[in-house]
Amino acid sequence: IPVQRILKKFAKSTIKSKKQSQTKDEAATSINVDYEILQKRYKDFASHLSNLFDSILPKFLLYEFEREQYLSLCNNNNTNKGPEADGAATESETSMSNVYSGEFLLRMI
Repeated sequence: IPVQRILKKFAKSTIKSKKQSQTKDEAATSINVDYEILQKRYKDFASHLSNLFDSILPKFLLYEFEREQYLSLCNNNNTNKGPEADGAATESETSMSNVYSGEFLLRMI
């Protein structure tokens, strides 16, 4: 599962969990959480962590074959972004966080 998908699922499940706990506790407290703000914060967190992953990934590639694969992917992305590119692939589709799996995210942590 790509890192980007893991982070999106994290944000979504955390918000869902907070909503469920809020509905259980509504009778006991009068605290009202603005879920739109909470949702935006968790989505921003996931997005920023994904961008951080993309920028520092090369430093966490331990093996030579991983570095070669990374360079190959970077070169393929750069050639696809040339003037002849039709724009079908967006930046998020070609980001490394959409290619690499959770194991690489764990290396960062």
